[in-house]
Amino acid sequence: MSEFLEVEPSTSTGYALSLLMLGLGLGVLTVRMEHQQRMEQLVEVTKDFKTFQASFMGVYLTALLTEWFQSAFLFVYLREMHPEQFVVRMYLAGAASQLSLSVLLEVMGGFVPHKLRCAACLALQAGSAVLMLHPAFGGLVTSRVLGGFAAALLHSSFEAWMVEQHVGQGFPLDWFTHTFNKLSVAMSVLAVATGPAVTAAHDLAGGSVGPFKLSLVLTAVNGCLLLSWRRDSNKPPPACGDIVRLVSRAWAAMAGGNGGGGGRNIALVTAAQACFEAATFAFALLWTPLLRTAGGGDDGYPGPELPWGMVFSQQLACVMIGSVVFKLAMSLSPGTTAEKMCFWASAGGALCFFALSLGLPRRGVQTALLGYELCVGLYLNAMGMMRSKHIPQEVRGLVLAGSKLVTTTALFVLLVFLSENRSIATGMCGALLTAAAVCSARSAREHGDGGGDDGAFADDGQALSGGKGGGQKRKQQQGDHEEEGAELIGRR
Repeated sequence: MSEFLEVEPSTSTGYALSLLMLGLGLGVLTVRMEHQQRMEQLVEVTKDFKTFQASFMGVYLTALLTEWFQSAFLFVYLREMHPEQFVVRMYLAGAASQLSLSVLLEVMGGFVPHKLRCAACLALQAGSAVLMLHPAFGGLVTSRVLGGFAAALLHSSFEAWMVEQHVGQGFPLDWFTHTFNKLSVAMSVLAVATGPAVTAAHDLAGGSVGPFKLSLVLTAVNGCLLLSWRRDSNKPPPACGDIVRLVSRAWAAMAGGNGGGGGRNIALVTAAQACFEAATFAFALLWTPLLRTAGGGDDGYPGPELPWGMVFSQQLACVMIGSVVFKLAMSLSPGTTAEKMCFWASAGGALCFFALSLGLPRRGVQTALLGYELCVGLYLNAMGMMRSKHIPQEVRGLVLAGSKLVTTTALFVLLVFLSENRSIATGMCGALLTAAAVCSARSAREHGDGGGDDGAFADDGQALSGGKGGGQKRKQQQGDHEEEGAELIGRR
């Protein structure tokens, strides 16, 4: 067995805990598969729809798996090549490119055809993987920039193509539920299967660079699958006057509200999202060295290595578990609201980060990391509902763009401190999550009755279908929240 899989006896308890979490993930998968089968019995779909659905899921899930392959050993590989301060700069370049393109897509993304954006995503993934094979600093920085662009496109373009084609081909709107149920189960299966697959790629294809080599094969296959997709229409780019009017409407919504909490709630939701996601982006850079140093090693040579692929897969599984816990809580407890769940997710995440700043042993670090991923799963679903409830549809993209700008600024400050002192950085992440919890609590205090969710989802359904299908849009957005999880955990 390779040195990569050698485990110190003192860490056996931590691995047992990780294995338990993986077993819980498998149990959740079983429950979700049974739920999907029951749902499919209630929805009869045509052969043409199944073909369309399989085409979309095949391309999207392969692209998602490619990103996960490129993320599992990313920081292990970078730290093998360069010291910590250079790794921080490379990660900041990738995060800034991802957030910057996300802002642009929120405001002006409609004028580029979705299929073309998906093809660009695959090309950027391939370019990023090729550059990772060359350890020079300039090449790795460029790779991270391309990877950031690819991540932004991955989590905005594929689903947009599917929605447009679903409506354009005349499939019933209720069938969105069928697609997102299947996508949810498939993502959970991938989350668990990624660990063994990426570990095998590491052992058989040249160490930490092995998963990047295999991701090139996945991208080539995915490009062939993408050729079968139909072309979609594009919209003209927005004129300056349109952008000015959009900004004016956003400002009016912030000042006067949308009848569901006003500008204060929009500000609270935006602040909570920016704080939580800045901490999550920083977490992507923190978890590898935290586990290494907790084992008594250092970033230069940590001694016996952890099975990083399995650890990465366990984190993905915990996010999926958090998503299921959220849905169970919302369905079984009528008094539970998205604001309350966002508060508990933020507060729990803050406790995990504060614990990480205390210098825990490896077992404690591993528990805190997995606990935080569970909170991420709760947060993604809760925040999706809060945005739909409090932010008007016509200005949501602009408000989210502003949130991403705040996230970028907070992340830059965090990473500056990270290069100096990791304990300070984890403490600052805990403070950001505490701020997110305070914002969520204030929103829950003002609108904790949960009565606005249905109306908000119905409004979104009208935006999609011209006034029909609000109930199915709730199911669609539940799938959206899990897909958004990939955007955050994909940077691990």
